[in-house]
Amino acid sequence: MNTQIEAVIADLDGTILDTELMNAELVRDSLTELGYKMPVNFMEWFFENCAGVGWSKSSVKLINTFNINKADLDSFSKVFDRKRKEYVETNEIAKKKGLFRLLDFLKAKGIKIAICTSSRKQEIQLFKLHHAGVSADYFETIVTGDMVKEIKPHRELYLLTCEKLGVKPENAIALEDSDLGVEAAFNAGVRVILIPDHMKNSDRAKQMAWKIVDSLDEVPSIIASQEIELSNL
Repeated sequence: MNTQIEAVIADLDGTILDTELMNAELVRDSLTELGYKMPVNFMEWFFENCAGVGWSKSSVKLINTFNINKADLDSFSKVFDRKRKEYVETNEIAKKKGLFRLLDFLKAKGIKIAICTSSRKQEIQLFKLHHAGVSADYFETIVTGDMVKEIKPHRELYLLTCEKLGVKPENAIALEDSDLGVEAAFNAGVRVILIPDHMKNSDRAKQMAWKIVDSLDEVPSIIASQEIELSNL
């Protein structure tokens, strides 16, 4: 498919910010503080069940797995928020390798940039981007899970992002690390560059991906090569 690239739409957690391991550790420590016993394979369980699915779905997983009642879930949220604030007081949220190089490259090319995430809007702008030292001004729009009825792997988030950017899905590229994100973009008609993170990707997700790379550092050359192919048509 040789079509002009007008926009790059990036997932947040695990794709442009290195937050998934931090989230897993904070969830584990919060549950432990509340007296819940952690399974030996907790980290594996977290990445399979909670990574990239948004709070509404991950909270259901927590309830079902640990038999958490509503009162304890409220307590968990408060403990988690406290521990996260304590974390960022001494640690900056890590950025994925090559992020600023990619953002500056896209700006120089006049390619629109957006964030498309299942996370809540307040978390993105007031917490994660701020504490990662990434200006929201880089992005034309930020589309979040609380703006749609269905989150990833449903395609609604990506269709809404393309609508807000004013681009056709076939003229956009998605950057994703999870199977859910890859499926959402693919079903919306957006080409996907898969950048694996901590979770293991399925063969199905790999087949849906347009490209698979090791880091954001490789994305500018892919876009540049696509522009060369178009110029030679």
